[in-house]
Amino acid sequence: MELLGNGKEPMPRAYWSPLYLAAEESLVSRSGLLNFFHDYLRKAVEDRYFHDTIKKCLDTEKKRLAHLRLADYFDKKELDARKVDELPWLLRQAEARDRLRACLLDIDQFLLIQKRDQNELMVYWVWLREEREMGEGYLESFESWSGKPGNQDLRTSYAANGLVVFLLHAALHAEAEPFMRRALRIDEQSFGENHPNVAIHLNNLAQLLQATNRLAEAEPLCRRMVEIFLQFTSKTGHTHPHLHAATNNYAGLLHAMGHSAEDIRDDLKKLGKRFVVDLGGTGGHANAQPSPKLRAVIEQLNRDPSKAQEIFGKLQREDPALLQELIPLIQRQQQK
Repeated sequence: MELLGNGKEPMPRAYWSPLYLAAEESLVSRSGLLNFFHDYLRKAVEDRYFHDTIKKCLDTEKKRLAHLRLADYFDKKELDARKVDELPWLLRQAEARDRLRACLLDIDQFLLIQKRDQNELMVYWVWLREEREMGEGYLESFESWSGKPGNQDLRTSYAANGLVVFLLHAALHAEAEPFMRRALRIDEQSFGENHPNVAIHLNNLAQLLQATNRLAEAEPLCRRMVEIFLQFTSKTGHTHPHLHAATNNYAGLLHAMGHSAEDIRDDLKKLGKRFVVDLGGTGGHANAQPSPKLRAVIEQLNRDPSKAQEIFGKLQREDPALLQELIPLIQRQQQK
C-alpha cells in the first residue's frame, strides 16, 4: 500500500481491499508476502507492463528502473530480515554494482544475510566477480564499523567470528586470519586469558597457521590452548571435555613438525605434570577424535548436507564454542 500510494501517504484500504479480493484467487501468501499463484500470471503481468518487441532495450531499462525504485524503497527502511532479503536481490536485478557491493560490505546487513543464507552472499560476490578480493573490503569495513558507538566488544567478537566462518567457507584463509586474531584479543580482554572460549580461538588460529604451513607460529598457540584446559582440569578436578581433542591436536602439530612419537609422549607427560594432570591416556596420536557432542553435529551434517547453513547458524547463536571447534574439521576437509 505504501508503494501504491501517492508518495506521501499509503493507498487507502478502501481502494486496496476490492483490488485484493478481485485478485485473491490468483495470489498466494507465504509468511505474509503476496506472490502470484502461477508463473503464467506473473509472465502476463510482465508482458503487459514491460514487453515491447520493437523496443527491447527500452524494456530492459524499464525493468531495471522498476527494480531500482523498489531498492530505493527498501533502502530507506529500518534494518530487518525483510530488508536484507529484498535489497541485495533488487540491486542485483538492477545491476547496481556499487550499491550491491556497499550493501554486502555493511557489517550489520552482512550478519543478517549470513544468518539466513551464507551461500546467497557468495552468489552475489561471484556475480560481482570479486569473490577473491572481498576479504580486503570486509576488513576495511569491519574496522570502521567496530569503532561506532554501541558496538561493544562481545558484539564485535560475534561479527568477527561470523566473518571468519564466511571467509573460511570461501577458502580465504589469509583474509580470515585478522578476524580470528581480533576475536581472540576481544575474548582475552572480556573473559580473561585462561577462559575456555579463548582456548577455542587459539585452537582455530593454530589450525589456520598449520593449514598455511606456519607450524612454528602455530605451536605456542596450540600449547597455550592445552594449558588452559589443563588448568581448568587441575582447578576443578574434572577433565575438561575438550582436553582430549586439544591434546591430540597438539600432538598432531608436533608430529607434523617432525617430532618423534617418543618425544611427543615425553612433552605431553611434562606438560601434564606441571598441572598435576595425568596425560598418559590422552594425546600421542596425530588424528584428534572429536567429542561426542561434535560427532553428533558431524553425523547430522553427513545425513543432510543441505542443512549445513541452518546448522552453522544455530551453532553460531546457541553454541559458538562448538562452532569454533567445528571450523578446523571444515578446513581439513577442504584440504582433502
